[in-house]
Amino acid sequence: MANRAARILLHSIGAATMVYGYKGLSRLGDFDTWIRGQYGGHFQFLTIDGLFAGMLVMFTGLLLDLFPRTSKGSFIFESLTNFKRLLVMIALPVAAVVASVYWPLILVLPKLILTEDFTVEPTSKGDVATPFRIPLDIDLSLHGFPGPLLVLDFLLFEKKFSQETMQKYAPLLALCIGTTYAMWAEYCATKNNYFPYPFLTFSSLPIRVVIYATCTTFSVFVFRALNWLHQ
Repeated sequence: MANRAARILLHSIGAATMVYGYKGLSRLGDFDTWIRGQYGGHFQFLTIDGLFAGMLVMFTGLLLDLFPRTSKGSFIFESLTNFKRLLVMIALPVAAVVASVYWPLILVLPKLILTEDFTVEPTSKGDVATPFRIPLDIDLSLHGFPGPLLVLDFLLFEKKFSQETMQKYAPLLALCIGTTYAMWAEYCATKNNYFPYPFLTFSSLPIRVVIYATCTTFSVFVFRALNWLHQ
């Protein structure tokens, strides 16, 4: 009973935190309107794509928590369990990439990760648009809390993935996700004339390919490391 209560608590906090972060985007006023008016809207950002995957992990986990114990072994229960494990394989590596790229850049080179606030007109021709910073509570809900919450859920409440899964399927899934996002970001940029993240806009195509490949490889490494730490 205590274990079930802990599951419900973690999944409820996780779901509420991530929903709060996404809903908080509407508080950004004109900047939110400007982003939504672009092709792809907020879903240009890997952060938001990963956030929705994380939400699905938490909501699916909550559904499983609320199932009666007698339902274990049923088709619906087993299907939801397998679906959640697939979501974990997607959301956890993406959250690792988002946190590992976002926080170092936001602390050292914020202009490489923060979108310029084009809703504010420069006061003179020599002025340069400043990066738009979102409120801290929204920032933490989007970039700070999802990763640790997903790690806790995996280490505390999920079974360790098999060696075969880690060797064969995890890298293949990461490659599919990385390639899909790269193609999506590139396509959105052809419509908007710039990328959602300035460091991509500043980079040539070969450099962007290296960035996509490096992030994909890093996600596999982190996921394998977490699975290795799993007891």
